[in-house]
Amino acid sequence: MEQKLISIIIPTYNCGRKLAATMESVLSQPGELYETIVVDGGSTDETLRVVEEYGGNVRFVSEADRGVYDAINKGIGLAAGKYLFFLGAGDRLKEGVLGRVAGVLPAGELSFVYGDAYLVRHGVRVCGEFSMKEFIIRNICHQAIFYERTIFDVLGGYDLKYKVYADWAFNMKCFADARVRKIYLDMVIADFEGWGISDTQDDVEFYRDLPRLIRKYVGLDEYLRRRIYLSRVAFHGFRHGLARSVKAAAQQPASMLRRQKSQDLED
Repeated sequence: MEQKLISIIIPTYNCGRKLAATMESVLSQPGELYETIVVDGGSTDETLRVVEEYGGNVRFVSEADRGVYDAINKGIGLAAGKYLFFLGAGDRLKEGVLGRVAGVLPAGELSFVYGDAYLVRHGVRVCGEFSMKEFIIRNICHQAIFYERTIFDVLGGYDLKYKVYADWAFNMKCFADARVRKIYLDMVIADFEGWGISDTQDDVEFYRDLPRLIRKYVGLDEYLRRRIYLSRVAFHGFRHGLARSVKAAAQQPASMLRRQKSQDLED
C-alpha cells in the first residue's frame, strides 16, 4: 500500500457531539492524501457511534490513557503517513487546505511546516511566522502544524508530565534544533473553537519548568529579558492597583473616612 502523505490524528474523550463536525471537515479533503486515526480515552458518550458512522474511513482505538498527549503519542505510533497532523474534536480543517498544503510539503526529512489557525470564539487569525524568542510568551497552534514524522524519531514524543502544554515544550525543542527545517505557510489551516484544555486547565509543571526551558532552548539573554518583563508587569500592576485604591479613598466623603479610621483604631 502506498504511503499516505498525511496522518491526521484526533485524540478524543467524551466529545462525540463535536467529533462529527471535525470528521466532516476531514473527509471533505482529497482522500488520497491522508489517513485518519481517532485515539479515544475510553469514552462513555456517543463517540464510538459517531466514529462507526464513517466506517472504513477511520482507524479507531479506544482505551484508558493518561491524557491527551498520551493519546497523541499512541497515534504517532500507529501512524503511517509521512507528515503528522493533530486535530482536536470540534476543530475543522479549511475547505481544500490539504490539497494546497500537499503541494509545498518537502520530500525530505525533519521538516516542521506550519501556518495559521482561526480562533472562532474571538474571531481572529492567530500564530503567524515565529521566531525562537516568541516561545517565551506563546505557542504555535497544533491545528496549524505538519510534523515530518522523523522529528518524533529523533526528538522523542510528547512529555507526559506536561498535561496541557506538552506541545509548547516540544515545539521549543523543534525550533532550537538546527536539523529541523522550519517552514511557514501564509494560510489558515483550520478553525479551532477554543475552550480546550489550555483554556480550562492549569499546567503547574510546565510553568514551573518554563524558565529552565527558556534558558535551554531560547538562551540566557532572552530568559533574563523575560524576568525583567515580568517584574515590570508585576510592578505596573501593583502601581495601578495602588492608584485605584487611593482614588477610591479620595472620593469617599470625609465622614466615611473618619468612621473607617475610628473602626481601624478600635480594631
